[in-house]
Amino acid sequence: MGTSTSSSGPGSGVPFDPPWLDQDNQDNQDNQDNQDNQDNQELPEKAPSRRFIGAKRGLRNYADSGDSNYLRNLLGHYSKKGMGGSSRLAKRMQTSTHLASSLALMLDGGSLDTRREDSKWLIELTSSNSSVQQIIDTVVNRLAPETGNLDEESCRDSLAKALTDALEKNEELDLGDLSKEEVKKIVGNFLSYEAYNRLMLDIGQMFERSNISPVQSVRLRKEIREYLKAELERQLQKCWTDSDLTPKQMNEVMQKTVENTFKVYEDEL
Repeated sequence: MGTSTSSSGPGSGVPFDPPWLDQDNQDNQDNQDNQDNQDNQELPEKAPSRRFIGAKRGLRNYADSGDSNYLRNLLGHYSKKGMGGSSRLAKRMQTSTHLASSLALMLDGGSLDTRREDSKWLIELTSSNSSVQQIIDTVVNRLAPETGNLDEESCRDSLAKALTDALEKNEELDLGDLSKEEVKKIVGNFLSYEAYNRLMLDIGQMFERSNISPVQSVRLRKEIREYLKAELERQLQKCWTDSDLTPKQMNEVMQKTVENTFKVYEDEL
């Protein structure tokens, strides 16, 4: 999961936002009944024809030249025309940002007085005799139970990878006792896997329909994700400045992080 490009991607003439998105947004947000009702009465905006043509052209140019300017260009076109803007893209990724919020709150823990149940549970888990893989699997299953939903399966995959990356780099890392900077690194990495998965689902078919070699494809995919990771981590630092945030506030931080990241690319077009 996460790097499959078998899908042809979303087409034109369909709503930018899938029909389930507004309902999920209502489930994940508090005290927005009036605004939600107003939003639900609006006709959904249709995606334009050839919505990803600019992003695909940028990907071809990047593959041919390796120039990072083309990479920024493809991400800007992907966000602006392909997804209808950075705000809509962040909304489309709300399953990802909601899980990023839950992950951040679990790992950060907060003060002793405000420590959440998930944080206490994680401390107990990491204090047990469980193996690293058992800890990762248990955290993934708790935060993202398996449902078969494509977005949620992507989140499970990204969460497992982000936790594995962190623990492989530092075998002594204790998920139950992390600094805020360590937490931000893990959360930013998770969001980078999710943004990358979203991008590949929509335009990754270019890797299969061009003369890009398998070796070059692996290298380019890694570079794209690392590029997203660097900007997402930078924006997360800007957006997450307060301590002891509520779940709603933390979710807003994650949404803004994704939105600001892609706004940077759009502004450079």
